[in-house]
Amino acid sequence: MALQAPVSRMLPRIQGASLTASRRSWDCGAAFVLSSGDCYDVFLSCMNEIIFETKTFQVEVPEKPFVDRADGGHLRIMSKVKVKDRTELDADQTIEYALLSEVVGKALELAMSERGIEIGNVNWQEMGNWSVFKPGGITMHMHIFGRAKNAKIQKYGEAVKLPFRDTGFYDGFSKLDHKDISEIKKKLDELLEKEKYQPFAK
Repeated sequence: MALQAPVSRMLPRIQGASLTASRRSWDCGAAFVLSSGDCYDVFLSCMNEIIFETKTFQVEVPEKPFVDRADGGHLRIMSKVKVKDRTELDADQTIEYALLSEVVGKALELAMSERGIEIGNVNWQEMGNWSVFKPGGITMHMHIFGRAKNAKIQKYGEAVKLPFRDTGFYDGFSKLDHKDISEIKKKLDELLEKEKYQPFAK
């Protein structure tokens, strides 16, 4: 069940956006299933918790994060439509994507700082490198990483390390917990009330 939030006033192009009651996309309804060759990635996507949605995108908490919550946390924006990269979005979707990524990154920073993890920087990374040789190719998505000043693994001031999953590098990484998610939703709600976004409400 979607909870209506001030985000619906953010921009006409984002109408229908909502904070989402915690759920997992078990049926992959919003995830673009590529092919049987992508089963592992699709399985992980289906396990991701969806916390926020707009017409074209959904914000997920990765079940298997690339950055441990203690190192700053990891969110992902996933396209609901099959596009390779942002150049294939139309003008409205491009604005929707830009605004969404901005507020989600800031909400992560503020929320984790509130939770006692001091975030010195946020990384927005749109890649898709692991999918280039898969039959279905890339479906556009963006990883948003909080970079904690006292990070132990993904160290502050260094590039995020992203080896293949089967190396075991991410084993033991903790995802954002329910209190983190609750705070992120709260910060999203607050951010979308800012004067900066009011002209777009008309």
